[in-house]
Amino acid sequence: MQKKSKIKIWLEHAPKSTFTMYAAAMVFMTYFCAYAFRKPYQAVTYENLSLWGLDLKTVLVISQLLGYTLSKWVGVKICSEIKPHQRMKSLYGLVIWAQLMLVAFGLLPESMKCAAIFLNGLSLGMIWGVIVLYLEGRCLTEILFAGLSSSLIFSSGIVKDAGIWLMSSFQVNQFWMPAATGLLFLPLFLLVVWLLNQLPEPTLEDQSERTIRHPMQHAERLRFFNTFKLGIILQLIVYVLLMSFRDFRDSYGIDIIENLGIQNKQGIFTRMEVWVAITALLALVVLNFFKPKRYGVSINIIMMMMGFSLIGVSTYLLDIGMINGFTWMVLVGMGGYLGYIPCDTIFYDRVIAATGFTGTAVFMAYLMDASGYTGSILLQFSKEWFASGQTRLNFFRIFCYIITFLGLIILSFNYFYFKKQTQKMQNR
Repeated sequence: MQKKSKIKIWLEHAPKSTFTMYAAAMVFMTYFCAYAFRKPYQAVTYENLSLWGLDLKTVLVISQLLGYTLSKWVGVKICSEIKPHQRMKSLYGLVIWAQLMLVAFGLLPESMKCAAIFLNGLSLGMIWGVIVLYLEGRCLTEILFAGLSSSLIFSSGIVKDAGIWLMSSFQVNQFWMPAATGLLFLPLFLLVVWLLNQLPEPTLEDQSERTIRHPMQHAERLRFFNTFKLGIILQLIVYVLLMSFRDFRDSYGIDIIENLGIQNKQGIFTRMEVWVAITALLALVVLNFFKPKRYGVSINIIMMMMGFSLIGVSTYLLDIGMINGFTWMVLVGMGGYLGYIPCDTIFYDRVIAATGFTGTAVFMAYLMDASGYTGSILLQFSKEWFASGQTRLNFFRIFCYIITFLGLIILSFNYFYFKKQTQKMQNR
């Protein structure tokens, strides 16, 4: 039996508030650093460069998404079955591989760079699931997810700004900038993953509140899916809409900002996403006050509906000239994450807790992610094939209205569906 570190022993006996602050901080820093190996290349427009008749940036974004999506489909099995002692080594291996592919991205000719970025995405797609295994099934899961969710919002902006800084201050080549950014964050990543791995497993109190979490085998995954089949399929559609929205805004943020005529781009992603992250943090804190065994996922769905409404209303306000482009980008970002965060892992963590299923929410999280990124790829192709004459700003605006309409209709049905299903299983 492996000897426990002093930090793990300390955490086992630490007050709940101390444990929560430590866990949230380590989760935040782990995923924050992981984004440095995924997002920096998106801070470049790669203007006037093309491949196979498509804009080079579009090819790169789609290539990474293909790798990321394939990783999510594979992760449905791998991440739901991974053992606790395998988590840290898995995180180290996945990120080191991603960094090597960024080096290959700098070395290879333009016609081959998409292969490197594809392989980069292939490893990065499983990092989220491994981190979630440390968090789910705890009384304070929503609070801990606040660290994880705010991290992905903050980090996306900051690592892009870091890439812009490396290019402007040190004249790093646009193709070598992603590898340089990753190298900058690698030592910190290795440290915080080790610190994250010191978290003790859920306590008896956690297990009583959220049920025991075990790796799910094929039969258990199939039983869970069949129990909530209709609701899961509809929730998948909602998630595809949200993921496609989030990914398009994230991947082409610099292009949309230029289309909006915003001049001051220095640090703009950080300035935008700090408000989005604060919204996400507050949403997760609010969720923690609504216990899953009593409220199920009703509060999650209400929050998602608020997010969709904010996307549609803020887009309308932009169109009639009541808000400027920067404010709109902040508001639709808030709306997107207000819908996205309660829709995925936290949603199914609460379903499991409310219904008493023995398993792990990572299985459904990866099924959702795999479907979401597949939809995101299709959205990229839709823009190139059916709306190539439109700016990315106009395409994105129209998509905002579409997802608002569809999302509100589907969620209205799912509110009553999951409320009925969870009540039925609790009464057994």
